[in-house]
Amino acid sequence: MIEAMYTRSRLPDDIISRIFVLVVLQDGDPAILNLALTCQKFHSIVCQPLFLEEAHFSWLDSVVEWKSLPPQHRDKYRRPYTISQCRYLLCGGLYKDCGAGYKGNGQRGVLQGFYSTEDYPGYCSWDCFINDGGLD
Repeated sequence: MIEAMYTRSRLPDDIISRIFVLVVLQDGDPAILNLALTCQKFHSIVCQPLFLEEAHFSWLDSVVEWKSLPPQHRDKYRRPYTISQCRYLLCGGLYKDCGAGYKGNGQRGVLQGFYSTEDYPGYCSWDCFINDGGLD
């Protein structure tokens, strides 16, 4: 009986996903990890590429007034990020690879900066770039 009540009261995944996008906008990118570690269902929702893209674009739209910029700017910089592995063998960590463009932590309205070039492509940090022989 209790199991039947639980099954009927569950929200559809798309509604949960929309709620989670709002959670990420409120708390930033770390919320994705926290949600993913909560349970298998949450993990399966927040690890979907469509969810990550929606969360990213929701953040990006909160920090950039696209209508005031030329269409070419939007085409160049309003794009999803990728998860990449750092090239530095001693690190090998995964990082949010946004390339050139707007950088932030995923929290609504928080913009860390705009970068017209990618200073250390393939590396998660300046330290990894330097430790791997960058600028030599």
